[in-house]
Amino acid sequence: ASSSSEYAAVSRISSAYESVFERELVQWCGEQYLVVASKLLAIHGVERYARLVKHDLINNELDRCARIVPCRSTLLSVRQALVDALIARYSDVLVEQFCTAFDASDTAQLRVVFEIIRLVPHALRQTFDALRERIIRCGQETIQVWRVEYRAQTPREQAVAFIEHVWKLHCRFRKLIERSLNNAEEAVLVLDQAF
Repeated sequence: ASSSSEYAAVSRISSAYESVFERELVQWCGEQYLVVASKLLAIHGVERYARLVKHDLINNELDRCARIVPCRSTLLSVRQALVDALIARYSDVLVEQFCTAFDASDTAQLRVVFEIIRLVPHALRQTFDALRERIIRCGQETIQVWRVEYRAQTPREQAVAFIEHVWKLHCRFRKLIERSLNNAEEAVLVLDQAF
């Protein structure tokens, strides 16, 4: 009987801790980092902001919290509040930065933005939708160029040139995905679906 009463006491303490301290701390962290994120974006712009979030902010803040609050569940909740405030709240801006980096074939920036976007499922879906649209648009532009450049050739030469153009485009995107997105399975699938 003593073990069940000890368990009940621990459960009540844990519940009190969560309702009194943890919720307040997590809410406070989220509110503070919405302000911080807004200021950082205004000062540094999206590209630098993404680097700060990836390399410094989340891990540094969790380290600071860990010195004060050793409870793992609280740290996980604080981490989620940080992700929500620093990434999820600005997912549209980050997805747009991903697209800009993709259009410029900027592998370093793609890698940074993709790594933080991966932490937010809806942002990841937005990113893959935007990636699919961009690949399709580039494919359509390639077809338009092909139609103009290869009008005078024989049907066989046109077919060979068309396949070469499409294959080069596919290889270019495949290398970009390989180098900047660590060959993410979902990105490869998007590429294959777009073609």
